Amino acid sequence: MRRRYASAVAVLLEFWKLHQCGPRVLEQVDAAVAMFLEHVFSEGEHKSLSNDTLAGLQFFMPSIRKRLHYTHGSCAKFGIALSRLSEQMQHISFIKGRAVLCLPSTKTSKRSGNQEMVVVESVLANAALRCVVCESSGLLLPDGAAHFRKVFHALCRAFDLDFHVTPYSLRRGGATYAFLLHGSMEKCLLRGRWASSSSARIYLADAIATVRFLQLSPKQLGLAAAAAEALKLNLGL
Repeated sequence: MRRRYASAVAVLLEFWKLHQCGPRVLEQVDAAVAMFLEHVFSEGEHKSLSNDTLAGLQFFMPSIRKRLHYTHGSCAKFGIALSRLSEQMQHISFIKGRAVLCLPSTKTSKRSGNQEMVVVESVLANAALRCVVCESSGLLLPDGAAHFRKVFHALCRAFDLDFHVTPYSLRRGGATYAFLLHGSMEKCLLRGRWASSSSARIYLADAIATVRFLQLSPKQLGLAAAAAEALKLNLGL
């Protein structure tokens, strides 16, 4: 068992070294480990690697457990966030300037028997979806999770964002933005596809408390504005 733990932790350390994203202080350990777990799931690795990594860290450094609150709470949910890679063009329909994306297979739909869907209201997102040219049975993300992750982190670097931003941040950030925008827990539950308000509040309580400390730099605002204008021009908006 000790050898398994050592092997898993070695993979973690190699990942940090390769991507230069290892923690510099103890306060960064939680986020850095979570980033590795996101990588493990996105690459399709067996869940035993993530389990052995967490167990190994606690085996060799027992005191570290209390610093892994986010990691332990998010381990299972990373798999959910990154499992939405099977949607096809036939799952999208456009109605009155909005895109409706049907989700053919989710935990909730399997439990209730009702198909879930998400309504995309963003003008830019709708225009981009309409420009996707492929067969109705073609995947929206044909190159898989690894390519998506690579592009995602390339965009993070382009907009000067730090390594704490991961694909899973899209769900938490999107839910927080939606809730702050309209203040409706019901709409937030539908958009985030949570079964209960108690599940959503786990994300929202911490995120809303953090929002007031977040601020984009003038450089980041300029990059975002320039990208938005370029995208509008490219899409003919």
